[in-house]
Amino acid sequence: MGLTLLAGLLARWSGLRALLARVAPAIWIGVVVAAVVLGGALWLHRHDAAVLAAQAAKVARVEAPARDAAADARASDAVANVQEEEVYHDAIADARATGAPDPADVALACERLRRAGVALPAGC
Repeated sequence: MGLTLLAGLLARWSGLRALLARVAPAIWIGVVVAAVVLGGALWLHRHDAAVLAAQAAKVARVEAPARDAAADARASDAVANVQEEEVYHDAIADARATGAPDPADVALACERLRRAGVALPAGC
């Protein structure tokens, strides 16, 4: 019984070997095609990563001067705002000290209110 089993297995093995011999070229073609496709996908992934890194570097180079210019503009605006606020507070302090605002300032304020379409106070 052992020899018949061994003979049966060898017969099957030879049949499997014949089948494998007929299918082997298709398997090898499939392996080669899969390798080419996977290799292409890997290359495309690395290429895309390199393109994105180059684009990010370009954006950083272009943004740097604009960011610096915006920071300079914010700093100069902050200085100008502080100076204008000081002028505003000085004008309020001067008006309190003299008691009455300058007639030219009143006329200018009334003209601004008139252009804005606001109801004019009695002093205008």
